[in-house]
Amino acid sequence: MKKLLSALLMLLLLSGSSGALTVPQAQANALNCIEMVKFAAELSSPSLNNFMLSSKKIVYDKQSGTVFIMEKAIGDIQFKYFDKNKKAITGKTVSELYNNAFKNAAYFEVTISNKLLYNGKFTVTYDSPLKKHENLSVTGALSVISGKDTVPYKFTEKVKIAELSTTKTVISGGTLRSEGAFKDLIVIDFTKNHLKSNADKKAQNNPFNSDKRSQKIDNLKYSLSK
Repeated sequence: MKKLLSALLMLLLLSGSSGALTVPQAQANALNCIEMVKFAAELSSPSLNNFMLSSKKIVYDKQSGTVFIMEKAIGDIQFKYFDKNKKAITGKTVSELYNNAFKNAAYFEVTISNKLLYNGKFTVTYDSPLKKHENLSVTGALSVISGKDTVPYKFTEKVKIAELSTTKTVISGGTLRSEGAFKDLIVIDFTKNHLKSNADKKAQNNPFNSDKRSQKIDNLKYSLSK
């Protein structure tokens, strides 16, 4: 009987581990991290997001200055702007909020969550407050979800966004590393535009294009304009 129970236990352990997320799968899903960092930066620019002004799909809390967007394809989004004194910027309308943010915002906070794909909370700081489309820094916390597994990531060097425009998002530096069960196994190096796994020292780096705009911002624009 004991042998039978031991065999069943071993079978359960093996079947559980066989369904676990592998490093190559986690590495492929890490591309979501790159998209999320870009998306957070792109959302932070009031001058590039004027497509939100006429949308009836966003909810704006004028007391707190928080914008809420609930879009199934992208997830739940909420963001607000702060001045240099860490006071939330507000306005009677989204248009007024954007005008005030364009003049006075020192940083921007956004939470993005999709229960099946990812979860992130970012702070975007404007290194040049008068030019909110140039020289931004992104920090925060994020995780990518793959079935039953969640891989958290840590900013070991804050991500630097050199430029935002209607055609590109230029990332000039920064490093993200996997945490938890995948601690330091996946490294996203924005300085060299590559993603690699420390689990296999001989594996080649997977390059990505850090100048390309996030598809999420275009999807959001399309969703809100319908």
